[in-house]
Amino acid sequence: MIKSASLVARVKPAIRGRRLHSLQIPFGALTAVFVDTISRTSTTTRPPAFGYNAAVELSGAAHLSTGLKGKRRLLNCDSYLKSVSSAPVVTTVEVGATYPIAVPKQPREAVTQEMKKRPGITAKQREELLNTLRVRFENNMNRHQGIEWTRIEAKLNANPDKLWSLHEMERTGGEPDVVGWNKKTDEFVFYDCSAESPEGRRSICYDREGLESRKEHRPKNNAVDMAAGMGIELLTEGQYRELQQLGQFDTKTSSWVQTPAEVRKLGGAIFCDFRYGRVFVYHNGAQSYYAARAFRGSLRV
Repeated sequence: MIKSASLVARVKPAIRGRRLHSLQIPFGALTAVFVDTISRTSTTTRPPAFGYNAAVELSGAAHLSTGLKGKRRLLNCDSYLKSVSSAPVVTTVEVGATYPIAVPKQPREAVTQEMKKRPGITAKQREELLNTLRVRFENNMNRHQGIEWTRIEAKLNANPDKLWSLHEMERTGGEPDVVGWNKKTDEFVFYDCSAESPEGRRSICYDREGLESRKEHRPKNNAVDMAAGMGIELLTEGQYRELQQLGQFDTKTSSWVQTPAEVRKLGGAIFCDFRYGRVFVYHNGAQSYYAARAFRGSLRV
């Protein structure tokens, strides 16, 4: 863990004389974004919506903000940063890492609307969701051998935001299920495990830049923003291949996956499917969308 004194010493030169919108600390320690409250009235590019919605987690690392001038909130957004790694890069400062930080441009009004979209779930919805997840868990033990449902349920009860994300995954047809456990972080990993690409997320292009590049016939949404709004990440190509080891998915459909920055800069985006007994990886323009293509997501609890 990076200590506060060290962090302040490395960050102060970067923020002296100008507002700091984002900061990356190496993975394995913490990835975070500092948002100066003053910047909310700034005319410069706004911070990502993720910083203001229900995904805000002060966590045990909040003490890192001690000693920094001004009112700054420590926002844990590791999953969001990785999910938008191919978005247009705006004002950022990187510390000790080369992983690209990409913050999509988004006005404060859109951020406010995003916050209003997360009312939580009712007690009845919670009970129904937990029952659905339990039944699916018990019917597919090959996906999570050696893991007990009681441990997962306890984690979900302690993390209502994660339960809300799972509700959104379920509502849009993802049929989320546990596919692993990270021993180091004590996190359970959920993937969308629907047989075909989630029906409630189809006919969407890859990201907002792709959507806005269309002069006509724009889809209603895009995969990157939709995933961020749900509090989940798009599967990577590697994760997609791991999923296919647990069964056969997307035999009639296809799914967008996280696209490397170098591919996205050239206008492309990557998607995968399963045909002829193997995984195929393809490319399309990021602005394209199809009735048989959605995206699959992951969630750590």
